Amino acid sequence: MFIRILGAGPADTSRFNTSILIDDVVLIDAGPTVPFQLFSMDILPRHILLTHYHGDHILGLPILLLRLSRASRPIIYGFRETIRKAKLLWSETYGLVEVEKIADFRTFEHGDILDIEGYRVRVLQRPHGPMRTAVFKFDDIMAYATDVRDVEEDACYYMGVDVLFHEVGEGSYHTPPDELAKLLSRANPPLTYIIHYGDDINQRELVEKLKRFYRGEVRFARRGMGLVI
Repeated sequence: MFIRILGAGPADTSRFNTSILIDDVVLIDAGPTVPFQLFSMDILPRHILLTHYHGDHILGLPILLLRLSRASRPIIYGFRETIRKAKLLWSETYGLVEVEKIADFRTFEHGDILDIEGYRVRVLQRPHGPMRTAVFKFDDIMAYATDVRDVEEDACYYMGVDVLFHEVGEGSYHTPPDELAKLLSRANPPLTYIIHYGDDINQRELVEKLKRFYRGEVRFARRGMGLVI
């Protein structure tokens, strides 16, 4: 598995919206900063997994579909309400062509297992304030959780993976540092990438807090990073 990090920030960041690209064919989330990066690398993913329908995760989708549909028929996956919002976004911006004519849309639910490019992708439903967001677990290789309110008991979702991408934030919509530290201490992935973190976060302080409980390695994801798992 080869992962390109396209961004690691929230909606109002200077560091590009949180998104990763797997093996250049599977994209997770399509915020407004994503199309430019993909086009500049001449990469057109065939599969797009959407965690939820907030703008910094789907607003780049119409621009992507304009280009992707010329090369292939992309497949977009999401919870039913996320797919509904994605279709509405297209119809309100480029509605001259019905979106079903240029892309396939597939809904999933909690516990579903998707077969994508040889990976078994398990879908987990977690809360993000009043809405739900999707956590993705690729076999026992990698798990990806952004905009999620995890607590210590959710560690079972992430046990056994080699790499965990997990957000950190404040308030009821996100996983605060103390809860993330407890979760990591129980899940114990060898490597954790912090994603969807604000520009004003004290990175050294956060790492110190996590390392009181967690023995694995902590890295802050940044646009342009790549890793092989």
